[in-house]
Amino acid sequence: MVSQLSMTFGFFAFILISVYWVNRAIRLLDRLIGSGQSMWVFLQFTALTLPNVILLVLPIAAFVASVYVSNRLISDSEMVVMQSAGQSAWHLLRPAAIFGLGVALLMSLLSHFLVPQSRIELQRMGEQVSRNVEARFLTEGEYLHPSYGLTLYIREVTEQGELLDILLSDQRGSGSRTLHLSKKAFIVDNGGGPQLIMLDGVSQTLSKDDRVLSTIRFEDFSYDMSEMIPDRRNSPPGVREMSTGRLLAASEEDRKMTGASRAEFLAEAHTRFAQPLLGLTLTMIGAATLMLGGFSRFGVGKQILAAVVLVILVQMINNMAVNAARDNDRLWSALYTPAIFGIAVSMLVAWRATLPAFRKRGAR
Repeated sequence: MVSQLSMTFGFFAFILISVYWVNRAIRLLDRLIGSGQSMWVFLQFTALTLPNVILLVLPIAAFVASVYVSNRLISDSEMVVMQSAGQSAWHLLRPAAIFGLGVALLMSLLSHFLVPQSRIELQRMGEQVSRNVEARFLTEGEYLHPSYGLTLYIREVTEQGELLDILLSDQRGSGSRTLHLSKKAFIVDNGGGPQLIMLDGVSQTLSKDDRVLSTIRFEDFSYDMSEMIPDRRNSPPGVREMSTGRLLAASEEDRKMTGASRAEFLAEAHTRFAQPLLGLTLTMIGAATLMLGGFSRFGVGKQILAAVVLVILVQMINNMAVNAARDNDRLWSALYTPAIFGIAVSMLVAWRATLPAFRKRGAR
């Protein structure tokens, strides 16, 4: 039964991960490729989002696998035979529990190591993309609006990185509007942010009050582009990017650096311990609930519906526990309530299904 659960789990996990991944990949494709990034950057971003997607999908896949395998055992009358032979609730749930523990261990590896590391890499790549001026602004033949009140037009970008025929309109001033025209320009980064160096051009400033136009010709002119491109270099890691040890310590230095409270630190740390337990919890709920029904030509639709309702209830309890733990640093233990509740309910349901009177009524 464990092997059947594992094979079915792998199939449903692959399907669900593909659906989630494609959904996120489409949004990333529109945002990255649309802003001029290469396909390689897009593939790196989508690959780094996979650990978090897998972590979210595994409990659902484990639940679906347990329901599917249990339903097949009932359809083949194997479950009824085992119940009639006097098998206890623990013997009937043992394969599901072993399989659920395996899922929980896999989720622990993801939540404690792979997901935080992937978020660190995503933050690093995001900083690189935000500083990639050529990808964001050097688009030929289009009017770009990198910031409110700014308009940029470039007729041609050469292979050497030269910008030919530049138009830069700055309307951010409350009392004036400035238009910069240049035959040639370069973008350089001197350590203080990107600078647009325009050569052989003219600047025209129109005063909105007295409608006076001032014209200045220049051989070279430097324009600060740091306002267009937020400098996110060396930005501190967020709470979700930190290791579990640092989250449990919740030092004052880390809290000042991130701006998060001690409750948020402890909630994130204990979520990494409690979330993998949902893999075990949902597996046992799916297997135990289907034990309530004997063999029937009408199937086990009611039992499956009851299992889904229990899963929704566990998720609602989990959401309330997360909100409570983030508001109060003394309520971090509430994060383990959904797992304890789900396992207790599954054991109770399995015990109920093994009672002789209940088995007799189910068989009838």
